[in-house]
Amino acid sequence: MRQVEARRNHLLLHDDGSINYPFSKFLTDKFSNPHTRELAAQSLRVFYRFCNAHQIELAFRAGEGLCLSYNETKSLAELCFRPLAEIEA
Repeated sequence: MRQVEARRNHLLLHDDGSINYPFSKFLTDKFSNPHTRELAAQSLRVFYRFCNAHQIELAFRAGEGLCLSYNETKSLAELCFRPLAEIEA
């Protein structure tokens, strides 16, 4: 995923060029500081890779009133110690 700016909207694009709408909407609406927005975008990219790697479909889980399990949360927190380039690869 990469971040681009279109007018005053901040978009996160998938590798195929499609827009990740929920993340893009969140970045545009919540952050005015470009440095904070970049850090939030990095966090969202890591979270997206984590969900893909663990085959987590958040929309489906939200319908059941669930989010992440304890073990998934623990695994996500352990990524804080890994280099960003390694996670995104």
